[in-house]
Amino acid sequence: MIELVPPEKAVYLVNVRTPLPSQDTNNDLLAQAADAYDNVTLVDWYSYSSGHDDWFDGDGTHLKPSGCERYLDMIQASLVAAYEKEAALKAAQENDTQPRITWGPFIGVEHPGEDGAVEA
Repeated sequence: MIELVPPEKAVYLVNVRTPLPSQDTNNDLLAQAADAYDNVTLVDWYSYSSGHDDWFDGDGTHLKPSGCERYLDMIQASLVAAYEKEAALKAAQENDTQPRITWGPFIGVEHPGEDGAVEA
């Protein structure tokens, strides 16, 4: 289903923590999907929630209100980090299109072309 999402759109997959036997299989599949697609980010609830049984209701899967707050905190932090990374990459790309002075056998000004090649 991920292949239906345009590659320039971000996809976030959140793995699970549960006492059910499907936990490891599901988390492995989500990790594989994140590795297979450049636009997919795995949000690691399994690791984030480790050692916090108090966030979970008696069944070990569903969350108490305090667990819901931590879950939302984690997702928000993941989205903010992704936004900041994207903004930094965009700024770096914009800065890379600026002419730069080179020092070599001669002094000149280079202008990167749209394909990244440098034109003198």
